[in-house]
Amino acid sequence: MPLDMSLISNIFLILVFFFLVGNTSLNAQDVEADSLEEKKTFIAAYPFVFYLPETSWGFGGAGIFTFFPGKEKSSNASLVQTGGAYTLKKQILLYTSYQLFLRQNKTEIFGEVGYYNYVFPYFGVGNNTLFEEEESYFAKFPRIHFHYLERIVDNFRAGVLLRFDKFNIYETLAGGLLESGDELGIEGVTITNAGAMVRYDTRDNIFQPSKG
Repeated sequence: MPLDMSLISNIFLILVFFFLVGNTSLNAQDVEADSLEEKKTFIAAYPFVFYLPETSWGFGGAGIFTFFPGKEKSSNASLVQTGGAYTLKKQILLYTSYQLFLRQNKTEIFGEVGYYNYVFPYFGVGNNTLFEEEESYFAKFPRIHFHYLERIVDNFRAGVLLRFDKFNIYETLAGGLLESGDELGIEGVTITNAGAMVRYDTRDNIFQPSKG
């Protein structure tokens, strides 16, 4: 059964909030700096608590780390974000994403490593699904995403991507659509992708662009 991976962003809404706080602080440093050479490494970490009916109380933390690889600081800042949470219903969320600029921006490496054991919404299949028919299911899966890009000319980059997700749905709503077991992937599915990718990027600032 295909899973809407945009849900992951919603799961880490609280984490993203703290990341934005960190990025705001980083931006303040950027304003004060006269040049890229004056930018410094930035590290921040934040705890958080949340409550949802499907999770009970949850506890965790989020962190952000920006730095300039190597001795030269005239390249884009590299970024690592990480977060984790545990709920009283024994659910786990672990997440690390990274975006690294190496060799004076010639090489870009970015991706995600995570493990998710959480509750997700399901509405059925097709264009005629209704919001009122939402049901919840519980799934756990590891995730590894890796992207490698090399600058070809100016703002044009090309490279390869590798993605791996292994889904296991272990609890569904009694009497719900998923309980029938007819949906594709309900008994578990592994999704792997390998391919080529290109990117054209003219942003003036990678993490907080004002144009491009």
